[in-house]
Amino acid sequence: MKKKLYLSILFAIIVWMCTACASTAQTQATLSPIVENPVIPDTPTPAFSCSAFSAEPTSVPETSALFPPVTSADISIGPADAAVTIVSYCDYQTEGCKEMASVLSRLVAEQNDLRYVFRPLPLIGVTDKAERSVLAALAADEQGKFWEMHTLLYTRHAEWINLPPADFDDWVKREAFNAGMDADQLQAAMNSEETANRLRSMYEAARQLVIPAVP
Repeated sequence: MKKKLYLSILFAIIVWMCTACASTAQTQATLSPIVENPVIPDTPTPAFSCSAFSAEPTSVPETSALFPPVTSADISIGPADAAVTIVSYCDYQTEGCKEMASVLSRLVAEQNDLRYVFRPLPLIGVTDKAERSVLAALAADEQGKFWEMHTLLYTRHAEWINLPPADFDDWVKREAFNAGMDADQLQAAMNSEETANRLRSMYEAARQLVIPAVP
């Protein structure tokens, strides 16, 4: 009997509390006036000012470089005393390197104080024409046409990326001729031991840096 009485009292208290809360909420809602056309104070917006300034990069000689310094043996474009030097380790066959080359080409064209250094890092054993494409660029370099071949390989990427290696040689020889190069000299240089040794030296130097990916 006592238990039933206790539960009845507890139930009555809960009902009363809910009713009181609802009444309070209704009262508060009723007391809140609805303003049809509120007046917003005209608070002045604080004035901001800005100024432009030219910032020149400051070299820090004591900072240790992550990569070997640029030398006369490197393939580069832009002034040797440029304020900014970008060193790119890349392969010719990968899409990422192609996109990176496009960005860097625009930067070189737009910035007079930028030097771009290209260090070949062919993904030998990963892409089937990694080695042959770099050999084509190095062979063109013997005719003073490295950047022409560099640009050709990237801008015409879709034309040769899926070709068998033997067909790639025919393609690059034909396009080199169309670009004003000596196609026979280019082919001979691509197959020469001297060009192969140059590629091997560049490749081993890049591998020692343990670069995880390109670009």
